[in-house]
Amino acid sequence: MKIKFNWGTGLFLFYVVFVGSLVFQLFKSFQYDNSLVVDDYYAKDLAYQEQYDKVANSMSLSAPVKIKYIATENKLLVTFPKDVSELEKNGAILFYRANDKSQDRALGIQNEKSQTLEIPVEDLTAGEWKVSIDWTANKTSYYNEEVIQIIQP
Repeated sequence: MKIKFNWGTGLFLFYVVFVGSLVFQLFKSFQYDNSLVVDDYYAKDLAYQEQYDKVANSMSLSAPVKIKYIATENKLLVTFPKDVSELEKNGAILFYRANDKSQDRALGIQNEKSQTLEIPVEDLTAGEWKVSIDWTANKTSYYNEEVIQIIQP
């Protein structure tokens, strides 16, 4: 049996492909995790001027905060500049994983007076992490962030 291909058959095939692609896109859209990066996104957006002031304070220091990953020892070194090294520092360090927010980690900085912090990172999975340090010294707030690559041995 030979099928005759005319404009009606072409129109029918077009609609079948069109509806099939819509169903496929609908199926794929239900599989996508559309959660926000942070839960309180709008509150953080409104407080952006405060964040900007913290970054400006960090830029006014004699040297930037250095965040260095040492793969052989599987640890992170956070070195504060000399002009705040002996001051008492408080705050938080956030390890942010862009592709899976369930892996995000936060560490507190409490009454820290040393110039260098050593943070073990063996519990972090390999890949790209954004390290954000929100800290205070001598009643002045600072903010630093850097992207690091974790390599698990």
